[in-house]
Amino acid sequence: MQRSQRSSNEENYSPDFSGQVGRKIVVKKGKVKPGKRQWKKSKTYQKLARRKRELDRRKIAYAKSQNGRIVNEILRYGNQIKTENVSVKAWQKRYGKAISAKSPGFVQSELKRSC
Repeated sequence: MQRSQRSSNEENYSPDFSGQVGRKIVVKKGKVKPGKRQWKKSKTYQKLARRKRELDRRKIAYAKSQNGRIVNEILRYGNQIKTENVSVKAWQKRYGKAISAKSPGFVQSELKRSC
């Protein structure tokens, strides 16, 4: 998607430049120019964006169903559940984007709602 957007909107980006990483000289992509710009979206870009939205939707639906399964599994053992106070933000700092697939905040809120 990034390549498609760059090729359709070359005037919105600064020119590419050479940077050095260790002993290697690497060509780095130019950044987006400041200010409000007109962006053209090619049909290929739109098709890729639709596909990405669909994949994200399916990923979220799968995670939600798995979390629901976990909640039901926990509730099989009893309806009085004590959890420790855990900061989800701390988990996000430690695990980054991987925490979104597990979504512990959703599990805790579902447990609270179900009890």
